[in-house]
Parts: sequence; structure tokens; C-alpha cells
Amino acid sequence: MPIYDLFEHGDKREQEDAAFSRPILPRFLSSDRETILSSTSTSFFAAVAARFLFFILLIVDIVWGHFALILGAALLVLNSLSLFRVPGLRRWLRRYCLHVKRSFICGIALFVALFSPSLGMMYACVYFLMHDPKGMKEVVPSILQEQFQEIFEQ
Repeated sequence: MPIYDLFEHGDKREQEDAAFSRPILPRFLSSDRETILSSTSTSFFAAVAARFLFFILLIVDIVWGHFALILGAALLVLNSLSLFRVPGLRRWLRRYCLHVKRSFICGIALFVALFSPSLGMMYACVYFLMHDPKGMKEVVPSILQEQFQEIFEQ
């Protein structure tokens, strides 16, 4: 539960009044112009870089999904020929069906992340948290797994 400062409202009001009474200078006369330009260019670069990397991950995910789908179809044919009596082939077929499912979910999350990175990450987190905690170790990079573990523990 957050702790609120009851006297903070009065301090904010005084700061707003002081800010309102000072003269307004054009932005180009401001001494903080370089700071403003560098922060906007940095945030713009970060947004473009994040979306570009999500796009590359989406391409890799599509390739992964097609690969898993092709191997799953081949395993389905082999299982059909053996009348599903070979336990190793059945296990591999279940595994590749799970890979296709994970690829589909990751593809949706990455597509959403192209437009809103935080929302795409939230979709992926919710899926792995609710439906596939074991998949986290296979799909999520090891750097991010610690953050996921913190979410799972809470």
C-alpha cells in the first residue's frame, strides 16, 4: 500500500504558482535546448530500434513456426504409417505440436509488440505464466528468465 504525503499537495500548488508567474521564453532561447533535443532523439532511436528488433524476431519466429510445422507433418505421416505404436515418434509429435503452438503465441506477441512493445511483452508473459511455464525455459532468452522467475514467484 503506497504511503501518501498529506502536505505534498500544498507544495505542488506553490511550485505550480511559481512556474506560472515566471516569464515564458521560446524553446530556442532555452538553455536546456540541447538536453531536450538529445532526449527526444534518444527516445526516438530507442523506439525505432526496439521495433526493428521485434520485427527481426517476428521473421525468425515465422521461420521457426514453419520448420516446426514441416517436421510435425513429417512426424504425423510417420506415426500414421506405424499406427501410432512407436512411443518415441508419439513423443516427438507432441513436442513439435507444442513448438507450433508456442511459435503461434510468440508470433502474436511479437506482432503486437511492433505497435506497442509493452503490450506484446505482456501477452507473452501472460501466456507463459498461465499456460506454459515450462516453455519459458525453451523460448525466453536466459537473460530475461530471471525477470520471469520473479513474476512466477509472486
